[in-house]
Amino acid sequence: MNFSIIIPVFNAERTLKACLTSVTNLDYPADQYEIICVDNGSTDVSIKIIQSFKKVRLILEHNRQSSYAARNAGIQVADGKLLAFTDADCIVCADWLLQLEQAFEDPSVGGVAGQILPAEPKTFIERYQVSRRVLNLETMPFPFKGFPVTANAAYRSEIFTEIGLFHEQLMSCGDFELGQRIKNHSKYKIKVQLDIAVLHHHRISLPAMIGQYTRYGIGRKHIDELKIFPKPLSYPCRNPWLYGSLYFFKYLWSSARILLSPFFKGPRLREISFLCLDFLTELTMRIAYACAPKIEPFNPKN
Repeated sequence: MNFSIIIPVFNAERTLKACLTSVTNLDYPADQYEIICVDNGSTDVSIKIIQSFKKVRLILEHNRQSSYAARNAGIQVADGKLLAFTDADCIVCADWLLQLEQAFEDPSVGGVAGQILPAEPKTFIERYQVSRRVLNLETMPFPFKGFPVTANAAYRSEIFTEIGLFHEQLMSCGDFELGQRIKNHSKYKIKVQLDIAVLHHHRISLPAMIGQYTRYGIGRKHIDELKIFPKPLSYPCRNPWLYGSLYFFKYLWSSARILLSPFFKGPRLREISFLCLDFLTELTMRIAYACAPKIEPFNPKN
């Protein structure tokens, strides 16, 4: 079998049906790929949705609440030579696997990073994330740039035997930790393919988005504790409240410039609202970073 598609699922009833419809209707030989959905303790009707798709194999990972633990459970039962990852809030195009297969024709390629584009936004919070190009590989900050994001990523299965599985204690940034391990400890390279794209549904509400940025902040702290990258991701100002006060003045200044500038084009009040959300998301990450619990040492091959 050429491909195993692995999808972690947690309370994804809003987007899961569209995701599974897209992966079950791929322009690829049906006997050459399998679809593995790993439920991570859903309390909604996600499991029933999965069971309604006959082509989809359901695996349960209810011991650890972690999308990376769910992905690891999928990896351990996968039969494909190539493992493709997407998320339950994504929609893949019909030629997704064909494009990935072409990228792996280069024997030096061990991982492929595909582009993540936004689905049509319906809420103000979604429109904000679209405007900030969240998850877009082209705007990914250093040192994350050039690494796959598991909403649209694929790897040779042998990589996980060689360097180990995802770090399942991480709440976020586990895809970047794996990418750095591939870079440092394998013979393979990672290829970025912006033409291989999936559509991603962003968080639709403010609490959901704040929860996501909280996980981002905790993930960054854990990446620093594990010394994954040569330089730490820690922020220049360690006190989030002091930083928040300084950033708030920056927000007021930027808002005043937008209101008063005769050269600004576009909806002024909307951009000022987006600047306010910039402040909230950045402060959320910094507070989460400062308050993150310690992470235990990890042996990826265990």
